[in-house]
Amino acid sequence: MTLQFRKPWLTAAFAVCLMMGVNGTASAMEAATTIGKFRVQPYLSFGRGLEKIEIGTTTDGDTVSISGGGGAGIGIAAGYGLSRNIDIDLTFGYAETLMTPAVENADGSFDRTFLLVTLKYRIPVSNRFHIKLGAGAGYYIPGELDLDLSQGGGPHDIIRYENAAGAHAVAEFEFFFNQNLAINAGLKYYSVTYKESSGARDGIPGYFTGGQIERLDGSGFDFMLSLAKYF
Repeated sequence: MTLQFRKPWLTAAFAVCLMMGVNGTASAMEAATTIGKFRVQPYLSFGRGLEKIEIGTTTDGDTVSISGGGGAGIGIAAGYGLSRNIDIDLTFGYAETLMTPAVENADGSFDRTFLLVTLKYRIPVSNRFHIKLGAGAGYYIPGELDLDLSQGGGPHDIIRYENAAGAHAVAEFEFFFNQNLAINAGLKYYSVTYKESSGARDGIPGYFTGGQIERLDGSGFDFMLSLAKYF
């Protein structure tokens, strides 16, 4: 995955306004209920990491950096309605962050997969429109932090990290087309730190002690857009 999104908050605002607008004009429907229903929910995400690692500068003087959080992602959630107001979710996802801004003589990326458990409190606002607030814990499996500066005369560094546990909180807006199909837009904050396990520079094994690389901050904010099917 190579897409990087510049202004996720604009997309989030547009999605929320769209759902509220549709809610006001849609035909009448009985109040959506999710009690005792299973849910399958594929999603796309894009976001921004809280901490950046500065790699260098462009010829225009812009800072080139990469983060352990944010980037573009994809995943799927499975959920169940425990009661009128309580849902539980299990989410499997993948995300990748790229070096920004993109330059011709260097590449950088950091990818990870994760498994999240989230408990959500559902607030029905109208028959079709619900707000969900939740929090939970996750298990993160990082890939490699790959920083290739060799085309510009620099090193090629590859750093691997240990698996890590983290915490997250979410706020979501859900609009029901009918009793079994809904669209969701939401914002997720997550906190996780990866500890270096091994590394290599130009193929020579070694460790990068100290600084942001040894303990990579993978925290960030993600905007999520998904389609939920209830059974």
